[in-house]
Amino acid sequence: MDDSSYRGMSSDNVKGLVLALSPSFFIGASFIVKKKGLKKAGNSGVRAGAGGYSYLYESLWWTGMITSYLVTMPRMRSVDLMAINILSPSSCL
Repeated sequence: MDDSSYRGMSSDNVKGLVLALSPSFFIGASFIVKKKGLKKAGNSGVRAGAGGYSYLYESLWWTGMITSYLVTMPRMRSVDLMAINILSPSSCL
């Protein structure tokens, strides 16, 4: 195979890879924020594990939930732009 015929990844694959990998940091951060919100709510009311709903009044928990939702959108968009053999391993991150 001639090396001059290889043109690299398509621009859609690059966009898909960026959209798949960049949200990993924010997803991790949203889990931390949600956990802090749950702990804060548990200190001031009945814990969620004991049937309490005080976390629903905790703005920190809602911030984590909304961040988690918003970060999912670029991941969904990456499915349209990227080859599945690249996307599947990147989703594990």
